[in-house]
Amino acid sequence: MDCQTIAECVGALEPDEYLIVSRSDANMYVQFAGQGWYGWLAEAACNTYILPPERLLTVKQYKRMSRLG
Repeated sequence: MDCQTIAECVGALEPDEYLIVSRSDANMYVQFAGQGWYGWLAEAACNTYILPPERLLTVKQYKRMSRLG
Protein backbone atom coordinates (compact mmCIF):
# COMPACT_ATOMS: atom_id res chain seq x y z
CA MET A 1 0.00 0.00 0.00
CA ASP A 2 1.45 3.36 -1.02
CA CYS A 3 -0.23 6.19 0.88
CA GLN A 4 0.88 9.45 2.47
CA THR A 5 -1.54 9.77 5.40
CA ILE A 6 -3.34 7.45 7.79
CA ALA A 7 -6.65 8.54 6.24
CA GLU A 8 -5.42 7.48 2.78
CA CYS A 9 -4.20 4.14 4.14
CA VAL A 10 -7.49 3.42 5.93
CA GLY A 11 -9.43 4.40 2.80
CA ALA A 12 -7.35 1.98 0.73
CA LEU A 13 -7.89 -1.05 2.99
CA GLU A 14 -9.22 -4.10 1.16
CA PRO A 15 -11.55 -6.61 2.86
CA ASP A 16 -9.72 -8.49 5.63
CA GLU A 17 -6.73 -6.09 5.57
CA TYR A 18 -5.67 -4.37 8.78
CA LEU A 19 -3.77 -1.22 9.63
CA ILE A 20 -2.40 -0.98 13.17
CA VAL A 21 -0.94 2.26 14.51
CA SER A 22 0.88 1.93 17.82
CA ARG A 23 3.30 3.78 20.08
CA SER A 24 6.74 2.39 20.84
CA ASP A 25 6.79 4.01 24.31
CA ALA A 26 3.38 2.83 25.53
CA ASN A 27 1.02 -0.12 25.30
CA MET A 28 -1.55 1.68 23.13
CA TYR A 29 -2.81 1.30 19.59
CA VAL A 30 -5.56 2.00 17.09
CA GLN A 31 -6.48 -0.79 14.67
CA PHE A 32 -8.49 -0.45 11.47
CA ALA A 33 -10.01 -3.44 9.64
CA GLY A 34 -11.17 -3.30 6.02
CA GLN A 35 -14.77 -4.50 5.57
CA GLY A 36 -15.24 -4.10 1.81
CA TRP A 37 -18.26 -2.07 0.75
CA TYR A 38 -19.36 -1.95 4.43
CA GLY A 39 -16.41 0.40 5.10
CA TRP A 40 -14.09 -0.41 7.95
CA LEU A 41 -14.02 -1.01 11.69
CA ALA A 42 -11.80 0.79 14.19
CA GLU A 43 -10.65 -0.28 17.64
CA ALA A 44 -8.49 1.52 20.18
CA ALA A 45 -6.81 0.47 23.40
CA CYS A 46 -8.60 1.57 26.57
CA ASN A 47 -7.13 2.68 29.87
CA THR A 48 -7.49 -0.83 31.31
CA TYR A 49 -4.57 -1.93 29.10
CA ILE A 50 -2.53 1.24 28.59
CA LEU A 51 0.88 1.42 30.26
CA PRO A 52 2.69 3.44 31.51
CA PRO A 53 0.07 5.29 33.62
CA GLU A 54 1.16 8.73 32.35
CA ARG A 55 -0.15 7.70 28.89
CA LEU A 56 -3.70 7.00 30.10
CA LEU A 57 -6.45 8.62 28.05
CA THR A 58 -8.23 11.66 29.45
CA VAL A 59 -12.00 12.12 29.64
CA LYS A 60 -11.67 14.63 26.78
CA GLN A 61 -9.91 12.01 24.62
CA TYR A 62 -12.58 9.40 25.37
CA LYS A 63 -15.31 11.89 24.41
CA ARG A 64 -13.50 12.68 21.16
CA MET A 65 -13.26 8.97 20.28
CA SER A 66 -16.94 8.60 21.04
CA ARG A 67 -17.81 11.49 18.70
CA LEU A 68 -15.66 9.88 15.98
CA GLY A 69 -17.60 6.66 16.39
